[in-house]
Amino acid sequence: MNAPLSVVSVNTRGLRGRRKRLRVFNTLKDKFADAVFLFQETHSDRSVYQTWRSEWGSEIFLNHGESNSRGVMVAFSNNLDVNNFKIFNDNCGRIQLCTFEYNNQKLLIGNIYNNNIESEQVKTLAKLSEMLEKLDPFKYEIIIGGDWNFIWDKNLDAFGGNPTLKLNSIAEVTKIKNKFQLCDIFRVRNQTKKLYTFRKPTPR
Repeated sequence: MNAPLSVVSVNTRGLRGRRKRLRVFNTLKDKFADAVFLFQETHSDRSVYQTWRSEWGSEIFLNHGESNSRGVMVAFSNNLDVNNFKIFNDNCGRIQLCTFEYNNQKLLIGNIYNNNIESEQVKTLAKLSEMLEKLDPFKYEIIIGGDWNFIWDKNLDAFGGNPTLKLNSIAEVTKIKNKFQLCDIFRVRNQTKKLYTFRKPTPR
């Protein structure tokens, strides 16, 4: 029997530096034994594949952005036993979808690094919906992780400053949730919890 599968999502803010890259890779591999890793903002291009693959220690799947922006990557724990793996990229360094079988389950894992500008976010989210629809998604258990680059609730999802809600982006994700019968599992399980995945050193 295979161990339960973890899905780990990390915005790396660039992996071009070797010291940082090895620290990120080794920390994640040591912490999670059976996992799919979703990396965003990798800053990869075609020149890095062989080096990064060797440092990770097994196959990686890159969707390049530019050497100083965008880029997403899917990687697996060493020796993770998956079957019938397929990957689908938007070829813009924003979206990856992969389908595979693990522990007698059919899984569809999504990795997104969304834009910062709301109008561009909506286009990326519409592309995500289009890509999902082409994969006959109701055959799979679907998990989508990544950096969405907007918040849903000013009180629960932000602290300090003057946060604004990107209502068009929220509406687009709501369409995706309804269309593919998805939920925000963190918020379902933590309805009033304040927890932030991004912090600035100053101001707070």
